[in-house]
Amino acid sequence: MIPFYIVAILDRFGWMITSGILVTMFTQEFGFSLTEIGILLTIEMVAITLTSIPAGKALDKYSNRNGIIVALVLTVILFSGYALTSDYRTLMLLQVVKGVTIGLWDTSIMLYQNKIVSEGERGKTIGNINNIKGLVSIPAPFKGALLFGYIGFNGVFATSACVLGLALLASTRLVEPKL
Repeated sequence: MIPFYIVAILDRFGWMITSGILVTMFTQEFGFSLTEIGILLTIEMVAITLTSIPAGKALDKYSNRNGIIVALVLTVILFSGYALTSDYRTLMLLQVVKGVTIGLWDTSIMLYQNKIVSEGERGKTIGNINNIKGLVSIPAPFKGALLFGYIGFNGVFATSACVLGLALLASTRLVEPKL
């Protein structure tokens, strides 16, 4: 279970570096209006919604471990893409990738958690994992804000991509859980 904890913690920390300050960064870096930001976030939500059921079906049929790895690969691509673009249309496309990534990650991680512990221990284990991820990630938005102030938008996303790259490396140590 240790590799799973490491992957989950690194993933949460990497996402929280940017997630808590994303709207502010979009506004300050690109001058986007709230309507433009609302459109970007709506695209993300639509992609999450449309991805979740097919992702669940695919994970049931194929590999849960591979679902986690694919989600992390997409996340590294996503944050690298954010670091390399300022074009609104490209950001719209990246929001689709973000939604697909979240839909796949959330489904993969829930299924993995359900498979690694017995039914009577699931709630406690999920609570423990979420607690540890939360505690470790408390400073992440603040660190993201500091990074944004010192190295800018691209640097914040490059940092997140690096942290998530570490999660991807750690995910190669995961084994396919059996029910």
